[in-house]
Amino acid sequence: MAEWLVLIALGLTVAFTTIPIVTTIIVVLSAGASRPGWLITIGYAAALLVIVGLFAGVLHAVRLPKFGDETLIGWLEIVAGVLMVVLGIIQIVRRRTSPPRSSPLVRGVRNLTPTLTVALGASFAIHPEALLLTAAAATRVRHEDPPLWVLVIMLAVFVAASVSTVAGITVLFSVARGGVRARMERFQDWIERDSGAVMSVVLLLVGVFVLLLGTGNLGWPGIRL
Repeated sequence: MAEWLVLIALGLTVAFTTIPIVTTIIVVLSAGASRPGWLITIGYAAALLVIVGLFAGVLHAVRLPKFGDETLIGWLEIVAGVLMVVLGIIQIVRRRTSPPRSSPLVRGVRNLTPTLTVALGASFAIHPEALLLTAAAATRVRHEDPPLWVLVIMLAVFVAASVSTVAGITVLFSVARGGVRARMERFQDWIERDSGAVMSVVLLLVGVFVLLLGTGNLGWPGIRL
């Protein structure tokens, strides 16, 4: 059960990264329809599923009898955790030394074709934060070493949690009525202004958590699940 909770937590951390949320809001507002949001969700989910599946497949194929699975997984989690901590610190320092600016990607996403909209969603999966969190999720799946059908469900749960905010924005736009545009624009302003700082701290804390999972697997002081 603990592995599933960790997977969901990692997925939700992916879900609340800033660029996918802001970009989806801009795309659905500029189109005045929910369809581009669903195309983004499809592209994002498909790319995440492919990447986490590749990570999990590679980790499943790698066997190091001399060291043991726990040692391999432990060191992978330590590396992923350290990189997350470093990335979180870099983001915090950047926000303290320069004002937040919207990404060029975010500024250029209006009026895309359906194919480019799907590709835009897929591009979210290769952002550094998403890749590191996806790698951490794959190590958790590898640690569980489940049967194939359980593995598929675990990957699907991680992906569903990861795209939940993008899908949620699209659903909200689909069902909401008067005033939804103004509320989403206010939410977009808050996301661009403040959520980056929150996510930097969250990424740092998740990095520490993944690092402690790794040290625990190696038998050092840390977290054992």
